[in-house]
Amino acid sequence: MLKNTKHIVARIGETDQLYLENNTPELALERAQLRFELVKFSQVRQEQIHFLQEGIVLLEQARIEYEEIPMSLYLDLSLLKFYYYLYVL
Repeated sequence: MLKNTKHIVARIGETDQLYLENNTPELALERAQLRFELVKFSQVRQEQIHFLQEGIVLLEQARIEYEEIPMSLYLDLSLLKFYYYLYVL
């Protein structure tokens, strides 16, 4: 994905703006993945947990908002939740 935090943060701003204009399941997935990327760069555990929680919330919101969501979104949500519980606990 993106190689450094400046690019990731810039892309988060872009995707958040796109969300305000027209949200899609794919956009929700990208927004969650960007936050997940930040987990890798962060050295602060509380920040890592925060980004994981944001990613989960974005995917859950998309799951509720859309009747038909690609299977990959469900799988990503499940894996992200699993990772969160492993990582936090």
